[in-house]
Amino acid sequence: MFPTLITLVDGSPRAERAIPWALALTPSSGTITLVHVHVSPAPLVMEGVVVTDPTLDETLRLSENEYLTGLLARAAAAAPSLRVTGLNLETDEMLGDAVVHAIQEHNAELVVMSTQGHGPWSRLLLGSVTDETVRHSPVPVLVVRSPDGESPTLTPTDWTQRPTLRHVVVPLDGTPFAEAILPAAVRLARAFSADLGLLAVVEPSQDREAAYGQSGANAEAYLQHMAARLQGQEGVTPLKIIRVGHPADVIVSMAKELGTGEPGTTAVALATHGRAGLSRWLHGSVADAVVRFAPGPVLVYHPTAG
Repeated sequence: MFPTLITLVDGSPRAERAIPWALALTPSSGTITLVHVHVSPAPLVMEGVVVTDPTLDETLRLSENEYLTGLLARAAAAAPSLRVTGLNLETDEMLGDAVVHAIQEHNAELVVMSTQGHGPWSRLLLGSVTDETVRHSPVPVLVVRSPDGESPTLTPTDWTQRPTLRHVVVPLDGTPFAEAILPAAVRLARAFSADLGLLAVVEPSQDREAAYGQSGANAEAYLQHMAARLQGQEGVTPLKIIRVGHPADVIVSMAKELGTGEPGTTAVALATHGRAGLSRWLHGSVADAVVRFAPGPVLVYHPTAG
């Protein structure tokens, strides 16, 4: 599990969907910090004159603090053994950089965030900030996507219901860079007693017999080697999966296939911005597509950011 983690909130119920995942991933006596980023209201320009209301920013800040206080009370009721704190972050930095500094200040081992906030500050949790957080975070980021058709309201009772995760799919490309996600993926799988699926994607134009690893090992041999490395770790049941196709499509399809009948119960864990060998398919666009279209949570890690 992850003894210290950060969860990003923005004032919307959809963003708060990440909180039950954070509660489930934190061991007893662990610490969760709920981080909200305060954005000062922009001044109005009326007929060429800049108009500011000095009380507006203070009113907004008080409202945000009350919101965090309410979240802390709900979290304490749902998980009384955990230490849950709140931070209304005031900064002039780019939002991605500010989140990274909060990670470092609180020694967080994981960031949990939603991609579909719809509140007044929901832009903090949409694409650009997700991208910035993943790119610069020194720790893995678990991105929780709200399923289509899900009720926008989360009640306190929802927080006491532990999320379900049956499988964690880890796309590997034969390079140490892609393999850097494995320690965090193993911790995620252990926390939910989930299977760990090692996925090799062979693109149609590639030679399947020499597609993986600098030694020229084929996909089957490579996954067998990786599974043997993980087999001895307590609580890990590695599955070996090989598919032919385009990486993003295959990864999303695999997550949907494993989660048939239980949507959202399969997570994907992958490294992003790989540069060596076949890891080019883990660069930006694939990770972005997986985050946007995978039916369950996505654990993303940029190894060189640390």
